[in-house]
Amino acid sequence: RYWDAESAVCLACPAGSSTLQEGATGLGSCTCIPGFFNTQPDNPAVCESCGVGFFCTGGLQTRQPCASSQTTASDTSADESSCVCRAGSFLEDGLCTPCPVGFFKGSVGDFRCSPCGSGTFSNGTGNTERCRCLPGYGLDEEINKCTECAPGEYKALVGDTPCSRCSSNKTSAEGATSPLDCRCRSGLAEEGQACRVCRAGFFCPGQGEEIRCPENATSRAGSLQQADCLCNPGYYALEARAICEPCQPGRYKPTLANDPTCPLQCPTNGESANASTDLRDCFCVAGFYAVLDGAGWLARCASCAFLPHLQCLGGFHTQAGITQTGNHTLPVARPGHFQTGQTITVKCTAVTATGLSTCLGGQPCEQDDAVDCFGRYGNACDEGSTGFLCGECPYGWARSAFQRPCEPCATSSAMPLIAAVIIDVGTKATVSFVVASMAATAAVRASSKLHTVMIRIATQWLAVCSVLATFDLTQIPINEDTETWSREEDARLFPWPAQVTAAMLGLFETLTLTPVLTSIDSAAQCLAQEFSSQSTAPSLAVGVYYLILPLLVILGIVLLSLLVVHLLVPSGQRLGFAFNEAGRRHRRKAKAMQSLREAMDQVLGEAFPKTSDIPAVAPTSTAPAVTFSWVDLERSGALHFDTVAQVQRAAEDLDAFLCNTFVGSRELLLRACAARAAQLRPQAEAQKVHEELAQDVPLAQADLRPFLTTDFATQFENFTSMLDMVLDEVQTGVAFTGAEALEDSEQNDAKEHLKEGSEPSAGCEAPEGALRAADDAPHEVQIAVSKHDLSPMVDTVVETLNFGLFSAAPRLGELLNQSVPIIWVSLVSLWPGLLSSFLQIIWCVPVPEDDVIVNRLLPNPSVICWSDEHFVSARIAIAGLVVWCVGIPLTLAVLLLRIPDRQAPENFRRFGYFFQGLEPKFWWWDLLVKRLDLASEALRDVALMMLLTYTSVVPDPKGKLMLFPALSGFQALVAAWVKPYANDQAEILDVVEAMLDVYCYLH
Repeated sequence: RYWDAESAVCLACPAGSSTLQEGATGLGSCTCIPGFFNTQPDNPAVCESCGVGFFCTGGLQTRQPCASSQTTASDTSADESSCVCRAGSFLEDGLCTPCPVGFFKGSVGDFRCSPCGSGTFSNGTGNTERCRCLPGYGLDEEINKCTECAPGEYKALVGDTPCSRCSSNKTSAEGATSPLDCRCRSGLAEEGQACRVCRAGFFCPGQGEEIRCPENATSRAGSLQQADCLCNPGYYALEARAICEPCQPGRYKPTLANDPTCPLQCPTNGESANASTDLRDCFCVAGFYAVLDGAGWLARCASCAFLPHLQCLGGFHTQAGITQTGNHTLPVARPGHFQTGQTITVKCTAVTATGLSTCLGGQPCEQDDAVDCFGRYGNACDEGSTGFLCGECPYGWARSAFQRPCEPCATSSAMPLIAAVIIDVGTKATVSFVVASMAATAAVRASSKLHTVMIRIATQWLAVCSVLATFDLTQIPINEDTETWSREEDARLFPWPAQVTAAMLGLFETLTLTPVLTSIDSAAQCLAQEFSSQSTAPSLAVGVYYLILPLLVILGIVLLSLLVVHLLVPSGQRLGFAFNEAGRRHRRKAKAMQSLREAMDQVLGEAFPKTSDIPAVAPTSTAPAVTFSWVDLERSGALHFDTVAQVQRAAEDLDAFLCNTFVGSRELLLRACAARAAQLRPQAEAQKVHEELAQDVPLAQADLRPFLTTDFATQFENFTSMLDMVLDEVQTGVAFTGAEALEDSEQNDAKEHLKEGSEPSAGCEAPEGALRAADDAPHEVQIAVSKHDLSPMVDTVVETLNFGLFSAAPRLGELLNQSVPIIWVSLVSLWPGLLSSFLQIIWCVPVPEDDVIVNRLLPNPSVICWSDEHFVSARIAIAGLVVWCVGIPLTLAVLLLRIPDRQAPENFRRFGYFFQGLEPKFWWWDLLVKRLDLASEALRDVALMMLLTYTSVVPDPKGKLMLFPALSGFQALVAAWVKPYANDQAEILDVVEAMLDVYCYLH
């Protein structure tokens, strides 16, 4: 208690608190007693009970918890000794330990746990409740005791519950602890709470047990014992080991029985897997293929020995690694062949860049499902090829030419195509320009050389022989009876080296008139693929290009002619080059005159060595000059030559030329003698001689007629000796006469020149002004173009045509007209290539497929000929054949036929390339006989050879090759008989033509 001053009485402390001593004077003297603890620090008299699991010492101390495994018996424990073990645990070695399994303890305290009684069980440690009845024991409520379950009853869980009874048709042993202990009778198997009939493949000996039959055996439903189990189909009973063994390979067993062996066997050369159950499991071994009966069952295994281009892998097809039983593997094509029927293959013509066939055969398709295969029978193609016969290029690939390997397209196809077109058209235009210029120049020169004729013949011969490279000669069989081939006879093919074919292709490309410098086909196909996904788009693009190619070449020729006429010719002329016959002859003559002057200066220098020391005095009409040089001869007209050959002959025998020239002119002889006389006098007398000549001395009046004859000139081998002889005769007085003799001499001089065919002016005296300042004449030879500079046998205008084709600076209309010969040459040179290209677009080949023959497009075998897919490109090809291949020769032939005089110089210059070297009456030989074969149905020509090659008129390649020599041989006989070429070259052209035909015949 404490004293409350306000009420003046002693009041009791709050519950759970007390004072420590008597005489407390206030509420603050009250503190918590043991077992309680203060909950308000500012009021120590507020106390609450400590609580279970805690102990409180009183006062202001906080409550303390017991250990985790301990608790208290009351909620007012005052010290730690009040902490004891919880229910379900006991004190052991100073620690509270949970009661083990089979024990329990229901109250707190440190005493030991109590064990369970008989038939009871605690299913865990630390059990606080009384033990319950074990499984197999039930609670007998009458005696409140756990007793063992009786037979037919079971108890599966721990608990104080009675035992449960088994379902009908089941029983159990005493003390059964699970419903599974309730077993069915024999022949029945447990299924949940009920019994069912024993399943097939099992036997049930009783107690509800269902036992599986041995491996690879089965039984009927409701089987009671193992003897009821029978071996499955495909297995036989091995009694010694009481097991079922699988049937051996090649044998099968379709029944469910315990047979000691598998009784049935596969056909001969057939095999089967282990444990086969049916004839459907039988397959043919490698080297044989399955022949099925009408019901689709294997009838026999046929040998592949008579199928040289097929291989028989045997077995069944597999897909995704799973064998498709009953789906027999048929013969598959060998590499290099494409299978089109069960026992039919076709030789693949497409090759890769390494020269190998694009057809990989059918084996990759059988071994790898990821391989892309084509055709009904599965054919694999190499990279860069696809489609039927592996003859097409996939997207992003293209061919540079017919039957060439497919190559990847460039990233951008537009620029390569533009570059290829420029190169292709430019090359063809340039070559045509050169050939036309050669032909025109030969016509201008009236030359009988055979360059252009040989080019024309060689071009036609190359076009004909080039078709041989189209055939794969290594696949031509030697045996006639191809159906009797065996595997060993497969090698009996024509032994043609593939390297020879490659060399032939290289030769034809090198020697052709329009060599292939770039691939238009590849660039066009690549660009077409970018714009269209149609399989025929690439071939359509190539066909369109060849259809417009002649127009592009004509445009290229016009542009090339413009560049040549307005750029090349002016630039070349400024650099000193000549592009026409007149210019070239002028340059040759100037060069020859320069050589003549150099040689003549040397000879005149020997005859007049001191000319430079004589004082120069102007000559007069009565006194000849005492100097002499090249310029004196030039001014006299003695150096005017008609041809270069005359200049060259003069230079070859210069002394004879000078002797004949001087005896042909009294004036020249007189001046030369005066100059020579001045050289023979001493230096002191030189001036005197000069003065005498100036005063009409008798030398000027001398009679020189005995020396003005050709006979006199031929007496001397040296020009100087002739002058010395004349001087000696004059100085002795033999030749002096009066003025009358001089006049007679001049008249006789003129007559002598006329008699020798010289120009009258060549021996006349030069004008006085022209003879002055001779010593100051320039050293360079100056030759003016005169009528003698041009041959009198050829039209002057024609000789001035540049390249034999173009006049100087023609207008556009004139240029187009003058370019016509080049255009015709280009069209004719394009003709073989256009013909082969257009024929290739419609080249159909018969392909045997199963029981039918299908005509397929060779460049694109996936396309069936004359189908809607083919008609698009076929129309272009037919248009090209009609317009260009037939139209070009016919139009040119009609044009030449309408020319009245084909041998006229102008006509021969423009069109002579096409009939140069031919007899006039056979001008049509190359255009009609050699190309279109209109003259005779039997003659071999370019068109006929290409028609036979690029069409199916003769479907068998062997037949085509046998027909070629017959046509070539006949053509050789006709050419030798007709002899269409001119005889001005000793029939060389006829011999060459016949030899080339014989060559084609032999090859």
